[in-house]
Amino acid sequence: MINIKNKFQIFLFLILSNILYSQLVVKWELKENNEKAIIKIYNESKQNVIIPIDLKSFQAYFINIYNNSEWDKKYPFLAFKINVFDKISKNRVEINTSTPYLDISNFEKDRLKLDSITKNYESKINIWKKNNITLSNSEAQLNYYIIENLIYLKPNESLEFSILFDLRNITNQDNAIHYSYILEKNKSYTLFLSLHVKNDVYNYLTSYQKRKLKKYKLFTGSLESNKIELKQ
Repeated sequence: MINIKNKFQIFLFLILSNILYSQLVVKWELKENNEKAIIKIYNESKQNVIIPIDLKSFQAYFINIYNNSEWDKKYPFLAFKINVFDKISKNRVEINTSTPYLDISNFEKDRLKLDSITKNYESKINIWKKNNITLSNSEAQLNYYIIENLIYLKPNESLEFSILFDLRNITNQDNAIHYSYILEKNKSYTLFLSLHVKNDVYNYLTSYQKRKLKKYKLFTGSLESNKIELKQ
């Protein structure tokens, strides 16, 4: 049974956590004919903060969030989710999945490119495993992905970056399946970004990596950006 002292400690932790999250601000806008998203993250807290964010991709919104144990290295689970709602009805626009168009004339060229990317990635993971010998192959991949996407923000520091904005291929990846939002012409939509980081993400860091990061607050929780309007 939780005593009064423990209840107070939990209550205090939740208050401090909420204060930290409320002082991390995300703003975004669309430019270049709505083909590029400009995102800015502000750390308005008085703490050094680390946030794991994939700066190259977006995610589609799914009711069921990722499961680390089933993670596919091709899926950017640390990316911001794009949330799309019909402006009038307020209904969420559902995700569409499809197989991308395959240009047979470029098949061999695309295959060689993919093989090169795969070999380069496998080489990086093998080196990563040698430097972190306690990791299995799957753990090394997940560990590498997390470490490579850690964003460091000091108090009052901000980070601005841009990501290709393509609702026909939300993750910006050449995968066997594309996730997309199909929007109707002459209709207006409300869009915003969201990010949810679970505490168990950091379980995939090694003890040595955690010690190197001890001067920073490891972000857990949810962030949500400002809302923008998009008309097709």
